[in-house]
Amino acid sequence: MPERPFSTKLPFLLLRVLFYAALVVPRVYIRRLLFIPIFFLSIFITLYTTTGSGLGDFGMGTILGASFFFASDYLLLCSDVQDDIRFEGQKEGMRSRPLLERMIWALRLNLNLRTVGTNVEPTTHIPPRPPRTESRRTYILKQLGWVAVYSPLRYIAVEFNKWNPRFSRELSALSVARDTFPWWWRITILSNVLEVYFGMTATYCVVSMLSVGFKMSKPHDWPPVFTSPLEAYTLRRYWGSDLLLFFRETKDNLVLFLVECGINSIVAYVHFHFAPCPKSN
Repeated sequence: MPERPFSTKLPFLLLRVLFYAALVVPRVYIRRLLFIPIFFLSIFITLYTTTGSGLGDFGMGTILGASFFFASDYLLLCSDVQDDIRFEGQKEGMRSRPLLERMIWALRLNLNLRTVGTNVEPTTHIPPRPPRTESRRTYILKQLGWVAVYSPLRYIAVEFNKWNPRFSRELSALSVARDTFPWWWRITILSNVLEVYFGMTATYCVVSMLSVGFKMSKPHDWPPVFTSPLEAYTLRRYWGSDLLLFFRETKDNLVLFLVECGINSIVAYVHFHFAPCPKSN
């Protein structure tokens, strides 16, 4: 791997600006041209930039991967994303709408990874939505409460994982025999799951508050981020009914593209994970 002498901040900000601009412009060919710098910026960020910490690089890689797949879907695979994806109550595409309306639409699409409240939202495995009659004030107060609950819980899970001697850089920690290794350090896999669960839920609550607070969406558009853990009792149900509903719309278009290319083995693998997530149309 080459050295990484550059900071991630400016290149990633430029990438997000290009992606947002591509969603706003009304011409399809301009969107596809803008994917070229997004593609090369993604490679540059991956190979030549760093946040300065391993955990930060992991988080940036996760965000970057998701951004790249969404960009490939919306800018390349969709025939015209401004016509293909419409929010509730939207009777026509955004191509002929004023610039300000297209900007708001693109921002809503960026905040709505699961495309809930659109014509392509999932029809199954989405938790019950907040009632349509719930006020913005009530919803925001509830989400603030959940942030206050999940943030310290995530902190506790992170600290517990850090204390695990197996993650120490000292060789002595790795040489401990399994028979003498305390059982409470063997459940770190569960605390890692909780760390992700608490962190993603808290982040989701913050994003939903911003979207509802600035009137870009309604409380009804924000069902809980996860379904009940009791429903994720197999690998397929876990991937399909919980975590990767965020990528369901992108997955569908990528699968169709792979089918057209004749890559059936990859298609079968993707469907194994995502088959429980059909479109609504």
